[in-house]
Amino acid sequence: MDKIDKIVAAGYDGVYLDIIDAYYYFEEQGRSTAREEMIDFVAKISEEAKTENPNFLIIPQNSPELVGSEKYLSAIDGLGKEDTWYNDDEAKDEKEIESDLAYLKKVVQAGKFVLAIDYPTTRNKQCDFINKALSNGFVPFVSSRELDKIEVISCN
Repeated sequence: MDKIDKIVAAGYDGVYLDIIDAYYYFEEQGRSTAREEMIDFVAKISEEAKTENPNFLIIPQNSPELVGSEKYLSAIDGLGKEDTWYNDDEAKDEKEIESDLAYLKKVVQAGKFVLAIDYPTTRNKQCDFINKALSNGFVPFVSSRELDKIEVISCN
């Protein structure tokens, strides 16, 4: 894990791991061990980084279902989750929301943080998202899907 060693040595405080959900693709291609391999991969990154710096943060994005694995939950310090309540301006299916929330609450109950990231464009949906995220103990972030701007949104 030379890259992790270099990242830690460069003084970074952590890594944000995108495309954790790539394991779905490999499962669809017939690789039945893809889920466990992703869990092992993230755990190995965490182990390697924390050997060098115990305070180094491991924050994967999406695939909240992986926190059902104690190995995975122990390896991470927080979780980024996109599109929890909205897919752009479209409200998500309630059953999907409930499923995601069950996993995300497990992260919070373990004393870790959830970075909730949704991309609604209308003010009322942005505030709805922010209020729902905060009421669940998550840190909300609203932006354009391109992540090309930071907008301060006040929802009084």
